[in-house]
Amino acid sequence: MMLTGAFANTLNLLSIAVLAFAVTSIVLSVAWFFVRPLLYKVTPTVQKTVLWTWVVIPWFTAMLSILAFMPSISGAITTSKLFVLAHWHHEDYFDLESWHGIALFTFSFLILYALLKKVFSFWTQSLSVRKLLSLSSHTNHANNHGHNFVVIDSNIPAAFTTGIVRPECYLTSGLISKLSSKEQDIVIQHELGHIERKDTLFKAMFSVFSAFYFLPVSKQLYSTYCLATETQADISACHYHHRLDVAQTLVKVSKIQRDFPFLKADLLISNFGQTQIIYRVERLLEKEQEKAFPTFRFFFVVIVFTLFSISSMDGLHHLFELFFAH
Repeated sequence: MMLTGAFANTLNLLSIAVLAFAVTSIVLSVAWFFVRPLLYKVTPTVQKTVLWTWVVIPWFTAMLSILAFMPSISGAITTSKLFVLAHWHHEDYFDLESWHGIALFTFSFLILYALLKKVFSFWTQSLSVRKLLSLSSHTNHANNHGHNFVVIDSNIPAAFTTGIVRPECYLTSGLISKLSSKEQDIVIQHELGHIERKDTLFKAMFSVFSAFYFLPVSKQLYSTYCLATETQADISACHYHHRLDVAQTLVKVSKIQRDFPFLKADLLISNFGQTQIIYRVERLLEKEQEKAFPTFRFFFVVIVFTLFSISSMDGLHHLFELFFAH
């Protein structure tokens, strides 16, 4: 089925965006295995900056490719030597049965599937938290610094932050009974660090963006981001307590929780003692200064890579048409 006119033009632009997105994602998926080891040596703030850049680059490249090939401005852009290859030969017609149509509809299906899957995960986890609160009595408390938290009457030793719009810090009576007052405050300060940075909200958003990479890479991106948020929360607790005390509390809570069922840290939940304990303890105790990340070079490469990806779309388009229907 052949479409013509403005609608066909729009579909062609979207198919270009899909191609740019796919190529960028593939290249970044390969590059991720070389960049990931470097992230463990820099600050969690830098880690999160790099990770957010990593997951939005494909979308940014896709949007720029639309601008580069848009007929209303293509004349101005293609005069640049940088975008000399950014041109399209059949922008006014679109064949739904061509590879353009198949790629566009496949990508649309994947976006819809990923979004529905995330919405379902959010919903089921929200139900789990509400069920826990409905089955257990809970009371509001404040620590010595005047910070509020909620105590749940449960034998399960757990401490977590949950909620997107209004996140709250929760501790169970089962965990409180096994900790000293100082250790309790360390756990509370950690969880309040999540609230201050709105970690549950940004974790949920990051999980959506990272879902469009290949599954192994997607999982690694998300787990690395979660680790960075936990490391930042550990540092928040260090504003009130010595690093050694925070590390000891982290190990103690991890051992306590090891023999009990607990709420799993996931999209809507940040759990105190369930994310790469050894790495977090090492970061708390290390004396060496964290290595500087080559931020300027990183973003320079990102910009050059993005511009190259856009300018090479027409060449890739012709390469595809050597094997698939126009």
